Amino acid sequence: MTLAEIIVAMGILSFVVAGTYGSFLTARRLTEATVYKSASTAAVQGYLEQIKNMDYTLVYLSPVAGTAMTGNYSITSGNFIATQADETTTDNLVLSPLPRLSASSVSVGTVPSAVYDNVKVFTVNRANDLTIHVWVWVEDMTPTGVTPPQQVKGITMVYMTEFRDGGNKRFEISSLRTFRSQVPTF
Repeated sequence: MTLAEIIVAMGILSFVVAGTYGSFLTARRLTEATVYKSASTAAVQGYLEQIKNMDYTLVYLSPVAGTAMTGNYSITSGNFIATQADETTTDNLVLSPLPRLSASSVSVGTVPSAVYDNVKVFTVNRANDLTIHVWVWVEDMTPTGVTPPQQVKGITMVYMTEFRDGGNKRFEISSLRTFRSQVPTF
């Protein structure tokens, strides 16, 4: 083989290796993003399951519309739900005032001013690499005209997941909704 043939073959080989390496990096980024999204959904679902299993009287209703979330807003026993991060750590969720927002009405990367921002920070791959902004609403959904009335509360959690993708911050917004009646439904 001549020197020219060797140089051409090495050039072709370097293009193939660079393309393969790029594919591996893209696949890793997509997999890592899926891990963060799954971890945030699991964390929020865990809070929701705790609320569904609480005594009905401990699931408080959200404050009325127009309640300011800044300034003199005081967190009292009537405006948060006592959830746990683990067996020993209290991790309360403060309720946002009605009306509730939908995930589609929230601007990506921005915390709305009309909500109480329950910021939760988790470690997935690196220290404190996942931040979840959780906004919670509980509203009375008791039907009228039913005898005897079955008390029902609607629970909505809209959450924004924030994580790093290389040097860039990425955000995903989603929501979960369920109902809690006087009689627990599992």
